[in-house]
This record gives sequence, structure tokens and C-alpha cells, in this order.
Amino acid sequence: MEYPSDMPWLINLACVVSNRSFEYEDSAKHIAEQEKAIKLFDAVIKNCKDDVIRGNAILGITQLLGWRGRKEEDTRKRRIHYVHI
Repeated sequence: MEYPSDMPWLINLACVVSNRSFEYEDSAKHIAEQEKAIKLFDAVIKNCKDDVIRGNAILGITQLLGWRGRKEEDTRKRRIHYVHI
């Protein structure tokens, strides 16, 4: 990531996008916003060195992948990317 000091801002954005997704009655918009949040959380996890911020991003992506019914993907991602937490 070009701007590693942006991780606190990026996780805040991911949280806002995730929370905002529940306000949409349109299912397609709801899903699209959750997918956007998943990508943001994933970027934080892959690029952040701060354990607290990374831990919060892991929590956020785990919840969203569970709500999206993608538990196998969550398990695979944790094994590959998040093992050293």
C-alpha cells in the first residue's frame, strides 16, 4: 500500500460502509456495499502493521463474510493471510 499511515482511516471507512449497508432496502445495493467493505477490510489486514487495527479489520471481515454466507472463504483467508495474528 502506498500510504501505510492511512490504515486508521481505511478501517474507519470500512466500518462506515459496512454499517451503512444495513440501511439499504434494495438488496443489490446492500450486497454491493458489503462487498465494498469486505475489500476495504481485506486491504487493511494485508497492509497494516498495527495489531489492534488489524484485529478489528479481521473481526469486521469475519462478520461480513459470515453474513454473506461465505464461511469457507473466511476460513481460507484466515489460514492464508491472518495466521500470524
